[in-house]
Amino acid sequence: MKTLFFVGTLISIMILSFPSSASADLTFSRTYSGSDASGVQAVSAQNGYYISCFDRQNSYFGIMWLIRTDDEGNILWSRPFYESNTNSRDFESGGYILPTADGGCLISGYSEPRATGIDTDVCLIKVDSTGVIVWEQVFGKNDDNVYNTAGLAGSTGGYLLAFSHPYTDAFFVMYDQTGNMLWQSENLNEEYYIEAFTADNNDGFLAMGKDGYGQESWILRIDNTGQLEYTKIPESTQIHHTASVDATEDGGYVICGRTEDSDAFLTRMDHLGNPLWSYTSEFQGTDRATCVEIMADGMIALTGLEKSSDDEYSGWLALLDHTGELQWKRNYTFAGFSVIESVRQIPGGGFILCGTTTLEGSGSIWLLRTDEYGHVTGSEAGYPEINENTVVFREPLGWIVSCEVLQDSASAEHRATELQQAFDIETGILWIPDWQSLSGFQGWLVYAGPYYWQEDPDLHRATEDLLELYPDAYLIFAGSEFERNTFPLPQPD
Repeated sequence: MKTLFFVGTLISIMILSFPSSASADLTFSRTYSGSDASGVQAVSAQNGYYISCFDRQNSYFGIMWLIRTDDEGNILWSRPFYESNTNSRDFESGGYILPTADGGCLISGYSEPRATGIDTDVCLIKVDSTGVIVWEQVFGKNDDNVYNTAGLAGSTGGYLLAFSHPYTDAFFVMYDQTGNMLWQSENLNEEYYIEAFTADNNDGFLAMGKDGYGQESWILRIDNTGQLEYTKIPESTQIHHTASVDATEDGGYVICGRTEDSDAFLTRMDHLGNPLWSYTSEFQGTDRATCVEIMADGMIALTGLEKSSDDEYSGWLALLDHTGELQWKRNYTFAGFSVIESVRQIPGGGFILCGTTTLEGSGSIWLLRTDEYGHVTGSEAGYPEINENTVVFREPLGWIVSCEVLQDSASAEHRATELQQAFDIETGILWIPDWQSLSGFQGWLVYAGPYYWQEDPDLHRATEDLLELYPDAYLIFAGSEFERNTFPLPQPD
């Protein structure tokens, strides 16, 4: 049972009633054990998700791994890529993943002949919805160069792979739907490399990079024919490390990463590379931002890694508006080291998050599905609940069921405890301050909840019981903004 001092506003009130056929927004947390997973990404698939990772087998070598799950995160199949089908090469690491319209996906990574550590090439593999390889291409197998894959994105013209030699010689290669190479760009500059890469909103692509000395940042636009448009980013917005880039509807873009002082940053720029605004985190111990996603409504989802103590790291998800103002942030701690590495919006407003967490001494894949406010109410069988720490700025408390109002806190607490024990529901009491709109009345509201969406099955269950006692009960959407704390609070007895 919770006692809350009211520090916000009641945003809306509605009579408590629900159709019996309403379905709940699904949330979950799932882990998938590996020897030591890293470089994980998750994307939506038809009726589920694809997860790619690099599963490190020992200090030097590993394999690409692809997992297909259903909508609840249950594994449908798991596919390791030990060696190439046609080129007798070892696949040494996973890289990037891209869903395809036929229900399959593309996955890119590195390959080497017999794990020699030289002549590292880039492989692109097309997989169908059952995990069977449809086709594969290896770039660089006919030369002695070392290649790194820096990104993978799609357009109507095909699939574009972004390349760099180790911190030098950035270039791009376009493949069609069947794996045939369409074109290869010229190398940009012998000192330029790519840090982040994505598709834009005009059937082209965006690449973000630096020179080999890390002194100058630049942005590239690439069209479907391989034409490049280079823009140097103003010196005032030079950043230490860029982790992710995403395109905005107006032709601009947002970038995120880490400052030299180990703070997460997010910057929005126009189509010419001029900064519109920048956001730098003030979270204690924040190490870096890892991924940014522009949502359908223009809001911005941002993920990262935060060192919360000497021995503990937590992943986080934050939501910002189109002006860069932070709305809310949630930390997710599952084990000693937890990081969120990718975020994608789910139709309906939730998020699919993917990262790693330390289980039994190794880095296991961690997949979370949240609601639109970042809440995760489901937990994996056999593991403890996720420690979800919320830093609230303008995030609502949630939906609460008003039961009755009593004039003293002791009576209200006693009644809330009775309801909690009788119906096995979460309850609390909320101080109602002296409001002119309430004719000066002060008292304690006994409520059930909070619930973060109206279709929550626990809310429906509570409704059936509470309406028998309180037929005039209301569902109240309560806001909680820390800066609005000027209402009179009750003095302790």
